[in-house]
Amino acid sequence: DEEYLGKVLDAARAEATKRAAAAQPKLEAERKERMSRLLAHEQLMYDRQERALNLYEQWQEEWARFRSAMARMTGKSEEQLVVSRGEGFRRRLEEYNYINEATPHHEKHGSEYWMMSLRGMGTRYVAVGNIFSGLFCPVREESNLEMETIRVPPHQRLASSSLLAARRETEQKEVSGQVNGASCKSSLHQ
Repeated sequence: DEEYLGKVLDAARAEATKRAAAAQPKLEAERKERMSRLLAHEQLMYDRQERALNLYEQWQEEWARFRSAMARMTGKSEEQLVVSRGEGFRRRLEEYNYINEATPHHEKHGSEYWMMSLRGMGTRYVAVGNIFSGLFCPVREESNLEMETIRVPPHQRLASSSLLAARRETEQKEVSGQVNGASCKSSLHQ
């Protein structure tokens, strides 16, 4: 049953890739026509997102090579490497911060809520250990925290059937064709 679903998924992926590759020349022609009407600084602004995505994909490929090399050197799977688990740590930290911000102050601080609500206050001291230890830990409450989400999408390797990989292969073929004296045109760049 899973084998059948895998075949169906592969067939759908192949069909989508074929349709996307067929539509690419038309989209590229429309893009070139739009770009010809823009000023130089507008063209740079227009291409900024594409350049950023290309750079991001290059770094993802670089990190994938690094993870696979480190996995081979250490004899561990890629999921067991510390660099692969960093995203999970960030996600847990974000969830903790969201929960902390969503918890009402009177539930977080209990009977010390009145002290935390005073102007200029925002720090209470909690005893650590027994009452004779003399150790206290400051608990601060900052009311003007801004939540920031820093997340990297799950690591995905570029499939050889992706449009970016196909574009790079055709560009490499064009360069090698020009070096050998042969002229070859890419169906992606017409």
